[in-house]
Amino acid sequence: MTSGYWNESAETMSRDELTSHQLHKLAETLDHAYNRNAFYKNKMDAAGVAPSDIKSLDDVSKLPFVDKTDFRDQYPLGMLCVDRSQLREMHMSSGSTGSPVVMAYTQKDLDQWGECVARCYYMAGLVSGDSIQITPSFGLFNGGFGFYHGARISNMFVVPTGSGNTSRQVKMMKDFNIKGLMGVVSYGIRIMEVMH
Repeated sequence: MTSGYWNESAETMSRDELTSHQLHKLAETLDHAYNRNAFYKNKMDAAGVAPSDIKSLDDVSKLPFVDKTDFRDQYPLGMLCVDRSQLREMHMSSGSTGSPVVMAYTQKDLDQWGECVARCYYMAGLVSGDSIQITPSFGLFNGGFGFYHGARISNMFVVPTGSGNTSRQVKMMKDFNIKGLMGVVSYGIRIMEVMH
């Protein structure tokens, strides 16, 4: 790690390196999904496209769309491309407009998620040892846990306040010398109003 980067080699790739990396990962993902899940295989077969047809990033336009209805129809775990024994965590939508959308994660998924969030922290100027306050709840919604996974791998001091009790949020920010406030924008604005 160097100042300003969590993963300098990944974050400073040339355009050609990035394009090559993206195409390689897309090919891996398509092959994996096509060969391990009947839903994805049937969807691609119906569209007349196979993983081997994707030879450039422009070819992504050949792929069929997968939308929220597909996830709802495959509830709870019909979209899995791994054995269930590999799952380590799950989150899901509220289901307020139909069946909830389930997001199941392997350890590799969680590691990648943590890496992405750690990069965001470092881009925002936060570094190992900084105190961050996580305001989304730690429940089925993935917000709180997303911030948490990134904080853990980047060795930050986590104050997991969860949502609500805005006066206490302000007190915690002062008491623990919080450098980064994590949450949805509208709640950050509410905290600023209460502070004012």
